[in-house]
Amino acid sequence: MDNNATKRSWFREHRDYFVTRVVQDFLKTGDVLKDLELAYKKKRPIYAHLHELVGEPQEKGVLWRLKDRCHQIWRNEGMGKEAESFFFDWMIGAMFHEAMKLKENSYMLERYAPSYEIALRELIDEEESENCRRFFRETVRDMARGMERIKCLFRNAAARLRHLVRQEKGNGILIRLLLEESDQVEEYLSGDDGPLLIWLFPDGVHNAFLVAGESYLEGGWYAEARLAFEEALRIRPDCREAQNGLSILEKRLKDMALYGPAYLIHERGLNGGNSTHDLVR
Repeated sequence: MDNNATKRSWFREHRDYFVTRVVQDFLKTGDVLKDLELAYKKKRPIYAHLHELVGEPQEKGVLWRLKDRCHQIWRNEGMGKEAESFFFDWMIGAMFHEAMKLKENSYMLERYAPSYEIALRELIDEEESENCRRFFRETVRDMARGMERIKCLFRNAAARLRHLVRQEKGNGILIRLLLEESDQVEEYLSGDDGPLLIWLFPDGVHNAFLVAGESYLEGGWYAEARLAFEEALRIRPDCREAQNGLSILEKRLKDMALYGPAYLIHERGLNGGNSTHDLVR
């Protein structure tokens, strides 16, 4: 098997993890954008927020990392294969480029605005003075347009992401993230048809906890698995799958007590037990 084929095979094996990272970065982007919008409305400096959003080549910001991961997963799928992924990838890329322009404009204003009026008074030529005023006004207008465009792109990207998540609802790592970050999910990924998890699991949200519980169990995260199965039973007391999950969990815990900590390490190694707690930069 050649090197490219090996990489593709490895990526397919870990695709669930990378998709989950995309959703996690999207939620983090929403938090940064919320802080950015608040600072802009209150006429506070926004360069630091934009730097956190996009960063720089040596230390990429959350939106830059999101853009790269979207390209990695969906860029080669093309328009003909899946419209939702095509437009989500495109919108994230457009948001990134808009944020880069906004960052440069905010730097120009925050760097030069304090001395702007003083410098204008030093210009003798009225025509030159008016040109400088026009350039300054255009930069301010560009920033206003950029802020509005980023907000619009984020809203539309969120709508596309909802549909992509629906296609991935068998991804246990992703469902775990959606449950663990439920406040952010509610804020950024709810739609006209209701909260995301209710939309994803119309037969009952207990199914989300089942998927999460099974994923935790496979990964050897037994405390988290127990909580997920118990929550499924709280929502649906007669849920046989959750009862079975708890039975399997109890058996594994007995085996672990019998064979020691090496059993837990062995289980996690066999199942590639990524935890959403490990989803860091």
